[in-house]
This record gives sequence, structure tokens and C-alpha cells, in this order.
Amino acid sequence: MFKGLNPTSKKAVIATLAISLVLIISSMTPPLLGYIMRTYPPPEYNVFLLVQVPAFVGMVVSFIAGPLALKINMKTLMAISATALFVYFMIFAFFGTTSFTALLIAVVIIGITRGSAMVLTSSIFGLYVSDPE
Repeated sequence: MFKGLNPTSKKAVIATLAISLVLIISSMTPPLLGYIMRTYPPPEYNVFLLVQVPAFVGMVVSFIAGPLALKINMKTLMAISATALFVYFMIFAFFGTTSFTALLIAVVIIGITRGSAMVLTSSIFGLYVSDPE
């Protein structure tokens, strides 16, 4: 995979893969939380919101992040996305499942992170890796 890449390209690929791995793991949390909440008393529409909001927000943000990546440095956008991912984890660490409003804010943040990071991952690979593999 790293055959023939210069050191800067290798670092960019490794950093992008690391952020993508954490993002994929964190994107599993809202649906799992929705299935857990299905067995407990909250109304059904709350579960629907926790499962569907990240996908919708991510889709909207991905349409915004693409053109924005042409105007703003991609490293800056990826750092903002990683910071939002950290905020998402902190909301779960401090509030857990005690507040539905906190959960809704967390899934909106993960939607923003997912939408921007997935677009930026492809852009960074295209920028730093010129090898067709």
C-alpha cells in the first residue's frame, strides 16, 4: 500500500486512515444506542431520530464540505472534524444516556463529522497519493 510513496504522503495516508477508523467506530454508536433504547420505555420517534439524524446531517454537510475544501486548507477542515469527534465522545462521557437533548446534539455532531471527514478522506488521498493503487 505504501510502496513508492514519499514520507509526507505516507504520513497523510496513515493520519487519514486513523481518523477514518475512529469515525467508522463512532458512527456505529447511534444505531446501537437506538436498538438499546428500543427495549426501554422512550417513545419510538426518539429512537428513529437517534438512528436517522446523523445520516441526514452527514449528507447535507458533505455537499457543503466538498466546495469548502477548495477554499480552506484540508488539514484545517480535518482538524475541525477531529475536534467535533472529540466533542461527540465528551458528550457521551459526561451525559451518557441521561439526557435525550444531549444525545440529539451528539448525533448531530457525529453527522457533521461523518459528512465532512468522508469527503475530506477522499480528497486527501487524491491530493497526496498519485499512485493508481
